[in-house]
Amino acid sequence: GPGDRAGAKKNFLRLDKAVFVGSADDDCINPPLSAVFQFVDKDGTLQSLQDSLEYKNDTFGLKTMQEQGRLVIQDYPGLEHLSWRKPKVFEKYVLPHLLEEPVMLPEYKK
Repeated sequence: GPGDRAGAKKNFLRLDKAVFVGSADDDCINPPLSAVFQFVDKDGTLQSLQDSLEYKNDTFGLKTMQEQGRLVIQDYPGLEHLSWRKPKVFEKYVLPHLLEEPVMLPEYKK
């Protein structure tokens, strides 16, 4: 119910940073960039995260995190679904996000 969504949003916003990566060339996920919140609307048109009601209404905090610079959504073309398991792909596209210093905004410090 709505209470669960409020709790999920509160917990999500406790993250220092959220990183979502995908590839337009994913051969498993359809649409490929739904991994980074793109979706197909009722007319079959590909839409971006910012076009979604979840983003516009900030249902679980993606809009807040983006406005605060704590959301990374990245498309890395040319990668198939299982490419993410390859150490060189992980090191190039994922690891840099994990090694960055966390951003702790004053209202989120423990």
